[in-house]
Amino acid sequence: MARKLPPLNALKTFESAARLQSFTLAAEELCVTQGAVSRQVKKLEAYLGFDLFARQGQKLILTAAGLQYQAAIASALNILSDATQSVISAHRPSELLTISVLPSLSTRWLIPRLNQFKQHYPHYVLNVITRDNQTELFPPGVDVVIRSGQGGWPGIQADELFIEKLIPVCHQDIIKEKVSTAADLMKYTLLEHTSRDKIWQRWFNAQHIDKPQFQRIGMEHFFMLIQAACEGLGIALVPDFLVKDDLESGRLVQPINITYESGYRYFVLTKKQQSNPKVADFIQWLLTWYKLS
Repeated sequence: MARKLPPLNALKTFESAARLQSFTLAAEELCVTQGAVSRQVKKLEAYLGFDLFARQGQKLILTAAGLQYQAAIASALNILSDATQSVISAHRPSELLTISVLPSLSTRWLIPRLNQFKQHYPHYVLNVITRDNQTELFPPGVDVVIRSGQGGWPGIQADELFIEKLIPVCHQDIIKEKVSTAADLMKYTLLEHTSRDKIWQRWFNAQHIDKPQFQRIGMEHFFMLIQAACEGLGIALVPDFLVKDDLESGRLVQPINITYESGYRYFVLTKKQQSNPKVADFIQWLLTWYKLS
């Protein structure tokens, strides 16, 4: 007799939300958006025919049915996880997967998400190395590369991740008066990426300021600019996805709501002639994660 099973991804999402009692925390754990968590829970509730959560003001609580169901499926998911880990350890040898990534993306974006990949593929031994855009793409041993650019690498399969959108950010304590226009930023020290020629000037030009005059501090990488901004050294112009958590926590603020597309895009790169299951697994996970979130 065929088993009657609900959507398994929805089950996993519900268990996380129920355990953490928060769609927001579940989204962080699963590396998806809060909206994706909500959709999966609604999908499961539609399948079951009853509500699993109820709201009391701003608080999310489990219904009686939700409490009963969460206890049962948590145990079942633990059994599935343990059985999977056990059979993988016994029958599938560990494989080394080397990922070359830009320095700022490694610390600010990729590493915080790798635990989710390891949960799906525990047999891979991850090796993350940092390289900039000027170095060789695929030195010996590198399986996957994440880079920024305009595309067009000969002999390379390039899957686009996202477009770079730059925003100004700073510590809230350095803003002494209201910032109403782009020109107001010239009153402050501006932190500038030294590998991107005249990046602040181009930002000002896009705001119809032809000859901006400002004091600057130059730094080589975005992660350095972000740290300097957190320390109150000035206003940094950085990709929005690198500072999402800092803005949500209040560690940084955006003094003026202007987004500037730099023309750079971010890609995950592989060799076209390469056919390797570990590379395919990583690419599929990365692109699926973006589709879900």
